[in-house]
Amino acid sequence: MVQLLTYLTFFICWLFVSLANAKPLVNGWHKILVGGQHSGYLIQEYAFDKKAKQFTATNFTRIMLPGRDITRSLKATAKKNLSPISFQYTEQSGKSTKLINGVFEKGVMTVTVTQNGNSGTPLQMKLEKGTFLGTFLYVLMITNKSGMKVGNHFAYSAIAEDSGTAHVGTADVKEFQTIDGLDTFKILNNFKNSKTIEHVTPVGQVVRTKDPFNNVETRLVATQSEAVGGFPLSPSSLKLLFGTIPGESFPKPVASIHLQPQTDSTKNSLPPGVSPPPGKKPPKDK
Repeated sequence: MVQLLTYLTFFICWLFVSLANAKPLVNGWHKILVGGQHSGYLIQEYAFDKKAKQFTATNFTRIMLPGRDITRSLKATAKKNLSPISFQYTEQSGKSTKLINGVFEKGVMTVTVTQNGNSGTPLQMKLEKGTFLGTFLYVLMITNKSGMKVGNHFAYSAIAEDSGTAHVGTADVKEFQTIDGLDTFKILNNFKNSKTIEHVTPVGQVVRTKDPFNNVETRLVATQSEAVGGFPLSPSSLKLLFGTIPGESFPKPVASIHLQPQTDSTKNSLPPGVSPPPGKKPPKDK
């Protein structure tokens, strides 16, 4: 417990400096494995703008399989309480392109989908109270007033940015274990008819994910070169999306900090979220 308090004290001090300098809260380079083979990479970054009081999530994915080359990117913003502001999702597979633009106002989401340069009619959807952008799930869980602890059951309603639709989901915190040198919560996430196993640190860094049905995994690595390997990377595209090319992952997979498993809430100084109370029955799916 002393080690945990020391770690969280360090994190709070680091967080204060990060916010003052508008630096990311977490940043991660990930290898993507399909069928156990290195098949691409993922970059994730979460930041908080202290002046605007807004969260930003940015990620970029490239997967290369026989006959397929897929790139995806996402930029999403949310208020301090995690209520959504906007998101822009792009996907390119071969010559096919898709852009989904979503904006939110007074509990209503307006989504415009552009396929291969042709924009569709904007669609509006009234959202269940507490619905958030799916990319912020773990930010929401660690900032929930009850914190993150083993045994927690989170029922939620979230936006799937890759489709621009709302769905219900559940996230169950199963155990506390060390993965790749980082102490993590093992979470079973069930969302949009997909069940994944995910390991997340107490400060929101995703260390591993696994989709058993599709045999796809992501693994946090320390550097760009480890994640990218021999796959193509466009520095100009990353600079356009992130503002700069992200540096080394942090927190990164190095020697274990040896935190003790938690029976009490793990809390930090991030702005409070608006998660439904653990165990709440999820609203009707959309």
